[in-house]
Amino acid sequence: MVVDKMKLFEDARKRWPCRFRVTPTDGTPCFEADPALAAVYRSIEASCNPVGAWTAGDEWRKLANWSFHQALWQVAEQVSEERSVHREEVSFDAFDHWMRFNLSDEMWKPEREAYEASPTHFQ
Repeated sequence: MVVDKMKLFEDARKRWPCRFRVTPTDGTPCFEADPALAAVYRSIEASCNPVGAWTAGDEWRKLANWSFHQALWQVAEQVSEERSVHREEVSFDAFDHWMRFNLSDEMWKPEREAYEASPTHFQ
């Protein structure tokens, strides 16, 4: 199975609002976001649930959504003063890091091998 990594990234990015207002805090997590990242993620997940049986594409989409969420969270954690964080601040490399991290468990071995064997760009 060949995975279009860039399409996964671009499709996941399109599901997120263009920007979030992020305010650093002294608590845990170390920021507040408007809209809340976790709430947006849950909404995205709910909107992507298939009507019928789950397919391999649904699994990839779910994993991509979670990986993009993790990468966006990482960007928000680095904010030192209140500002807008744009979804475009998530690079493909950050997304790819989280995809590989999430596929690192042995239960994901076939998917990890498919992901790692796939090119970043299709021609």
